[in-house]
Amino acid sequence: MTFKEFLDKYLGMIIGAIVALLVIIFGGVYVVECVALIVLCAWLGSYVQKNKSSVRTKLKGAIDQVLRDDEDDDE
Repeated sequence: MTFKEFLDKYLGMIIGAIVALLVIIFGGVYVVECVALIVLCAWLGSYVQKNKSSVRTKLKGAIDQVLRDDEDDDE
């Protein structure tokens, strides 16, 4: 496995774990919550990396719905 293949496969997980570590370092949460946060962010990053198109579609739909609801509240 080349380095590029490794990054293509695990980049989302690595980014998720780095974000979780930064939250832990600057947030000061408890150890069990830290481990759970690292695992959750790593899994989420990996999922998004592998399913980019479906995540993009679902996220766009959710944002459009929120914006539509916000416009209805303004009236």
